[in-house]
Amino acid sequence: MESSEPEGRGELLIQHPPTPLAVENVSKPPRRSYRGRIIGAAAVLLLLGGASAAVAIWSYNQNAPVRAVEQFLAALADGDLKTLKSLVHTEADASLLTQEVLDASLELAPIRTIDVANENGVIMAAFSVGDTDVSRTFDVKRNGEGWLITDALTAVPAYGGFTGASVQINGTPLPEGDTVVFPGRYQISLGSDYFAFYGDTEFTLTSDADVTQMQQTKVVLSEKGVKTFAELVSTSLGECLAMTGTSTPCGIGVDLAKVRGTFTEGSAQRTLAPEDQAALGNLPVILLHGELTTVRVAQGLSVDLTFRSQDGDDQWEYTSQSYLLWPQVDFAADPIQLSWVQ
Repeated sequence: MESSEPEGRGELLIQHPPTPLAVENVSKPPRRSYRGRIIGAAAVLLLLGGASAAVAIWSYNQNAPVRAVEQFLAALADGDLKTLKSLVHTEADASLLTQEVLDASLELAPIRTIDVANENGVIMAAFSVGDTDVSRTFDVKRNGEGWLITDALTAVPAYGGFTGASVQINGTPLPEGDTVVFPGRYQISLGSDYFAFYGDTEFTLTSDADVTQMQQTKVVLSEKGVKTFAELVSTSLGECLAMTGTSTPCGIGVDLAKVRGTFTEGSAQRTLAPEDQAALGNLPVILLHGELTTVRVAQGLSVDLTFRSQDGDDQWEYTSQSYLLWPQVDFAADPIQLSWVQ
């Protein structure tokens, strides 16, 4: 019997189960806590706040000098002496930094139209003193926690120790040395009828450069002073020329060492030269520097002198011509004094 294998018989197929996929263990990042987020945000805010504060401080420091000048000019316009003095400093004579002088200045010319700006670190100010427009810079320095304006005051020169005639500025006697004033309008006057000013007497002083204008004004004898001076010189000279002895207060004495024999008492005759006699009522005068209340004749006066001497029966007559001493008058003295000087 013939055996046969069933159809389809062949190799045995064995199927293996599928290999499982490998899965990596990827850990998730930890979640930030709510508290951490708050701390981070706070740090950012602190950084931003610090930067803002730094900007604010820088801006404040940049604008503080401007505010100091604005405060100074506003106080000047209001006549606020206390505030003005708190913003300035000076080593000079401050006797004109008074309420009376300040009030008189504002009465002459009020301060208006104030505009202050910081232009590249330079403090520029524009304001008006009466009808005068002013534009100038101010130098502002830190002083502890505050600020000082170092060049706010204007120097005023002394009139050479002119005390007897009493130069006054806004009604207050001017000190003998250099002094300072606040910016403003100022008027000078004299407390003596014997003197007057030649030139302007009212000035706008807002910086040291303005003082040049003031220095051009000169002190001279007034009409009353000229008349008084001429009368005093004429009277004293008349008394001097009338003397017949060897010496006089005005000079033109007799040099006895050069005289033969003995001087004849009462023989001296002194005569003013005709040209000087004619000019006696209109003599040019000078005010002595540093002592302006003293006035001196600016030209010499010539005198002819004649006298006699004798020795027994011998007699001699002498003639000469020389100049008088210089007559000068001190108007500060009480009473006014005339003297003759070399």
